[in-house]
Amino acid sequence: MFTENIKKQRKQQSKWFDEHADFAINIFILIEHNSRHKSQTKSILVVNKQIKQHYSTYILEWIDSNLRWNASEYGGISEVKIAAHKVWKPDILLYNSADERIDSTFAVNVNVKNNGSCTWLPPGIFKSTCKIDITWFPFDDQTCLMKFGSWSYVASALDLRVHSEEGGDLSTYIENGEWILLGLSS
Repeated sequence: MFTENIKKQRKQQSKWFDEHADFAINIFILIEHNSRHKSQTKSILVVNKQIKQHYSTYILEWIDSNLRWNASEYGGISEVKIAAHKVWKPDILLYNSADERIDSTFAVNVNVKNNGSCTWLPPGIFKSTCKIDITWFPFDDQTCLMKFGSWSYVASALDLRVHSEEGGDLSTYIENGEWILLGLSS
């Protein structure tokens, strides 16, 4: 079944791919929020890298009609796991990445159901740029944006929808000790 459908590129006129993908992020731990403050006696010198690094996984769900099958014709198998490099998947990347590797995710399988529903949960260590305002240091709150999107599809070709209004899940988040994560929104 998969011999002809593995790793097909999406064509604009093709309808085999549902034109939307659902996206969410789960942040496990804030590894480092690199904001260095140095002071000298006569003047203040602030060195600020403005980079946030965290271990997370994002959840990406989409429908691929080329990956549909009748489970009764395949011994009742209704779900399979396929190596991510063997199937087409939306190329969602962190636009404001501060990492030399554009894609910071680890290779994990795509879960495919017989109705064509695909789910991919790649974990990764993400480094993103983050504009820091230290005016009220050490009593400051910082807002760091992570901008995810398709690298090769325009919004009219691939509608990336946030899975929930919260934007992700913090139930597995481990406190950092130095920084407090106040919230996550989309």
